[in-house]
Amino acid sequence: MADPSFLQIIGGGVTGAALTYGLTWWRERRRMKDAYRANIDNPRGDPEAIKAMFDAMIAKIEEHLSWSRRDIDTHNKWIRDEVPPAVEKRREELLAARNLRPGWGIT
Repeated sequence: MADPSFLQIIGGGVTGAALTYGLTWWRERRRMKDAYRANIDNPRGDPEAIKAMFDAMIAKIEEHLSWSRRDIDTHNKWIRDEVPPAVEKRREELLAARNLRPGWGIT
């Protein structure tokens, strides 16, 4: 089998990359257009149904925010409980390793 020439390798890569970019751009453009289309852009139906849809979205966002708040509170409690003793322990280890005493005014 013949070895591919340098131009075939470069051309193949450029052509493949251009084709991939073009197809990806077109697909993402269509996806984003569909993702941001809402009933508010082209109202079909009664206002109560649209309001109910937005209320459901807001409720889902608030649910996810409550999960995040719970995780943040748990993390902050862990930081308050665990970090100061760990820092103090590490400080004592470093002072002992350097044979220093806290009363000497070196921190």
